[in-house]
Amino acid sequence: MNNKLKKKILINLLLLMLMFSISEFYFWNKQNENFDVKLPFFKMKLKDSVSCYPAGRFGSFKETYSQKAPILLLGCSYAYGEFISLEDNFASKLTNLSGRWVYNFGEPGQGPIYSLLSLELEKKEPLITVEPEYVIYLYMFHHPNRWYFTQYYDYYRKQNWIPFQKHSVLDNFYTFRYFRNMDIDKYFHEDENLEKRMDLFFKMMNEIKNKSKELYPDSKFVFLIYSDVNKDLCEGLMNSVKKDSQDIEKMFEIMNSKQFKHRLEAMDMQVITTEELINRKMVKQSDRAENDPHYPHPSASAWDEVIPKLIKKLKL
Repeated sequence: MNNKLKKKILINLLLLMLMFSISEFYFWNKQNENFDVKLPFFKMKLKDSVSCYPAGRFGSFKETYSQKAPILLLGCSYAYGEFISLEDNFASKLTNLSGRWVYNFGEPGQGPIYSLLSLELEKKEPLITVEPEYVIYLYMFHHPNRWYFTQYYDYYRKQNWIPFQKHSVLDNFYTFRYFRNMDIDKYFHEDENLEKRMDLFFKMMNEIKNKSKELYPDSKFVFLIYSDVNKDLCEGLMNSVKKDSQDIEKMFEIMNSKQFKHRLEAMDMQVITTEELINRKMVKQSDRAENDPHYPHPSASAWDEVIPKLIKKLKL
């Protein structure tokens, strides 16, 4: 092989490597664009997100509450306390009224996958110093549809939760993974796959319950449904796309079905709805946090009504 041919081959290889590097950077960036911090692996993002919680929404067990076992709270922005002040969120009010420290693992915009990964991270790098007596998962209507962060898809494949895709070594490359994820997006978002999404949701909840029992054998698992069933309070979503509107209506219907509650209870969970606690649905405008453009995030007054009843129900 002469030097001229060697040089040509080398240049072509370098060009291919450059093109691949640009492609990997582009698809890495594209798959991370929904995240606050762009890191290549969801565990790194998860660790960063948990460690950056404001004091009180997440923190170490306080000695002032050492007389009673703490509580672990899982969920989304409803648990986190988005659109309301730190002292007005679910965890703070439950802490003050029950005398139990509440570890708040709520994360805005997330669904059950984040709660499961939080527990897995807790097993590796514990932040909870005293075993909780209760693990409470705070549910809102949209959780069965929250599978949309592509960093999580590889996790599903590794767990064999996606029947038509198995984890491959090629999934380590963002270019390859991006195009594979198109099929998963269809699986998780098209109407005809709603039943499959619900099956995945229940499977995920069972994993969360089992993981919490593994970490905290003596704890009790509570699935608390926030009964925000007034679609008019979701005008930011209902008025956007007709398909989204129909999807949201279906989520409300599922949440209020007897089958939904029974299927969770069959997993040995205590299922409680805010509706049964206060004898009404959370449909008042006053139940909604101010300046919330999309979802009816709970207001401080809503928690003032719900939490004393929850404390009585759980005998806290």
